[in-house]
Amino acid sequence: LPGPCHELRLRTAVLSVPPNAMVPLDRQEAPTSSRRLAAYRARWEQTNARLKEWASGTGAADGAVLFVDTEPIVPFTKDSELWEEDGLHLSPAGSRQLGEGLAKALAPVLRTLPTVACAPMCPRRLAPMPEVVRAPAAAASKPGVVRRRLLAYGDSLTAGCYGWCNLFTPYAEGLVTALLPDVAAEVWICGLSGLTAEEMVAGLSSPSLEDVVGRKGKGLRHILDKDQNLDAAVIMAGTNDLADSPLPAKVVSDVRALH
Repeated sequence: LPGPCHELRLRTAVLSVPPNAMVPLDRQEAPTSSRRLAAYRARWEQTNARLKEWASGTGAADGAVLFVDTEPIVPFTKDSELWEEDGLHLSPAGSRQLGEGLAKALAPVLRTLPTVACAPMCPRRLAPMPEVVRAPAAAASKPGVVRRRLLAYGDSLTAGCYGWCNLFTPYAEGLVTALLPDVAAEVWICGLSGLTAEEMVAGLSSPSLEDVVGRKGKGLRHILDKDQNLDAAVIMAGTNDLADSPLPAKVVSDVRALH
């Protein structure tokens, strides 16, 4: 069955589960003797392969317009400036690079979507999620520019948390900047740190979801019910699910339920 986005005919972009310290770019960096690392890598690869297959098959028929493999954009390597010391979260530089990489993939799609009206301004960091990042008004008002409203939904990697989740630089900031000058985007962000895709599905209709660092957001269906003037949703989840060793099929099923 279609998820809340596709029920409303809202197009979605499917992002792969990003790499982390358990999935180094150079597979030789991980000890081959570590059965735990090998098992995690296998689940991660199978999960992303199934997400890609779904996004280009039945997901595309429902409304998934794009699958983006995040590993080439923000590859994990030891001592990389793109990643925090915890080996799980992107640094501010990593979040910007992810946003810029997504812009290259999203721009052709966004240029073809119908135009909708923009919502009122929401203060950054002061209001509960979803919070907003938007292109400068001067850029948005230039002749020929395409205006789009997007929702970025997911976990701490969408929130852009770093410094042990005391600070936040969402990839949406890099995305908005990199889409200019052709596309002036307004991106609403709801990144629920620590939540699994399974928990996001369970809270789809919740008017209030609190994450592990005390930030409050909303269930995906609840957001869509309140704001039906979005052009597309960018959804990235699954990292926290894989930490609990579920079958890849279960992770993919829960991520699909968010689309």
